[in-house]
Amino acid sequence: MFKTFSLKECWNAQWKILTLAANREELLSLNLSMLPWGLFFTLLAGIGRAWDNPEAEMFMRTGLPSVGYIFVLSAFLFFFIAVLRPKNWSYQRLLVLISMTALPGLLYAVPLEMMFNPETAAIGNTFLLFLVGSWRVLILGLFLLRTTDLNWSHLVVALFLPLCLIINLLIALEKFEKTFGEMGGIRRYFLLVDQNAVNNWKNIEAERRQEAYKRNENYYPKYVMPSPYKSLDGKTDSKIFVDWTFKKGSPVHPGFKEISWDDFKYLPPGPLMFVLRPIGKVSSYAAPLLLLYYLWIGVTGFVTIIKNRHAKSSNVKN
Repeated sequence: MFKTFSLKECWNAQWKILTLAANREELLSLNLSMLPWGLFFTLLAGIGRAWDNPEAEMFMRTGLPSVGYIFVLSAFLFFFIAVLRPKNWSYQRLLVLISMTALPGLLYAVPLEMMFNPETAAIGNTFLLFLVGSWRVLILGLFLLRTTDLNWSHLVVALFLPLCLIINLLIALEKFEKTFGEMGGIRRYFLLVDQNAVNNWKNIEAERRQEAYKRNENYYPKYVMPSPYKSLDGKTDSKIFVDWTFKKGSPVHPGFKEISWDDFKYLPPGPLMFVLRPIGKVSSYAAPLLLLYYLWIGVTGFVTIIKNRHAKSSNVKN
């Protein structure tokens, strides 16, 4: 029977889940009446993730993709972990739990790009990214440990094999660093290659602005001059610029050449790289081992089910 929505019950469950204090009975009591609470904060987190990103499409700004994502993620984890034969396994309970992990995602709404230089903002976004991600994995791990009675080896497979498979897929598609770079709020970087072209562009812009002023009209330039790159030590590079205003793939400013944020020839290694590369290397070794163990669990579990059914049918005949 569907329980009625209780704000107090939802808040108590939310607080205990985030503080890792929820016990077995409290986690098993998660039900669909709490889902509206979780969906509300999932929506807010989705809106917060994109509100300060000028490159985000309008649909992404609504937060609805985040709401749809938790249903897909819950279904994936439900069927994936079901092979490990956990006790008390329920899609509804898992969905509510994952929706309850949306609240820390509001940290993504902090507009670090508007408060600091690009490098400092990237460090802050990287820290928040891994803080929230680790927090959510820990919540899921404690949920599995306290409600499903999985042993430690099965628990490790349930938590880390999906992550390793996703990372390896992104690496294979050459999108691993790009994906996490975008999640880290890293913007477009440009290298000044032709000062004369930049000067001509500025002169033309000044003439057009003056002409618009004479006609008593507003002038909206096609390009906005990117900001000089400033490193953490306060030094400004006269050749490197950063642009936070235009979408990726938009025309490159006159006199500039776009460079990648992980191009160490022009930019120092960012903090994200010191985290991503070890993770990618560990994942490339761990994924095959975890996958083999997962398949072995699945095969042995299937064999056990067949043997049990055969034994039951033999007992019935006897």
